[in-house]
Amino acid sequence: MRRVVLMLLGALGTVAANAAEPSAPDDSLKPFLARYGIVWRGFNAGTTELELSRAADGQFVYASRAKAKGLFRAVFSEEITQTTWFTVTNGGVQPARYRADDGTDDTDRDIAVDFDWATGRASGTAEDKAVDVALEAGAQDAMSIQIALMRDLLDGNKPSAYRLLDKDRIKEYSYTYEGEARLKTVLGELDTVIYRAQRAGSKRVTRTWYAPSVGYVAVRAEQLREGKREWQMEIRSLKRD
Repeated sequence: MRRVVLMLLGALGTVAANAAEPSAPDDSLKPFLARYGIVWRGFNAGTTELELSRAADGQFVYASRAKAKGLFRAVFSEEITQTTWFTVTNGGVQPARYRADDGTDDTDRDIAVDFDWATGRASGTAEDKAVDVALEAGAQDAMSIQIALMRDLLDGNKPSAYRLLDKDRIKEYSYTYEGEARLKTVLGELDTVIYRAQRAGSKRVTRTWYAPSVGYVAVRAEQLREGKREWQMEIRSLKRD
């Protein structure tokens, strides 16, 4: 059950290997705070919030904070957090640091990885194991990959694939455009574009609805396994600068 909660509440919370030249400050990414409710197989599993902000040093900070509810809280009462610090370069979104904490004193589910683009290595620890991985072109962490997709959509591009550093390996996820839909949400009726994400060989598919009118913030997401829905997220509130 504990692993299920971590998977659910961390869900949103999926360049060449040398230093890239920073571009001018990116005005397309606007700070926001979005809150979501999570349903797992008909049960209200918890809530999560996603916040994009700017740090004093000019970096972006993107964080996920999630809490379990109901029977899920009985086995996991702490807040789960994920945070990435990144810049936007001429090559796109470039993560600098990634941290994941399950809220307990144990470290067997925590991740702390730094991206050194000058040396082309990502290093740190993941679930108490050392990480030292050669960076590949466009590599992202579990949080920055969401921003990379959002920025591509803001720039009018149609994403097709991203590389993700998953613990101590880099995996490629394909992204497929599945069309458009008009959704009824707490924010009103919104036009959305739908993207499907899947890793090669995986039976799990994640489908996300992004709303152009609110800067392509996700307003709905779901994960399917062999065609059956495992969980779904729906937006509950949104604040944008």
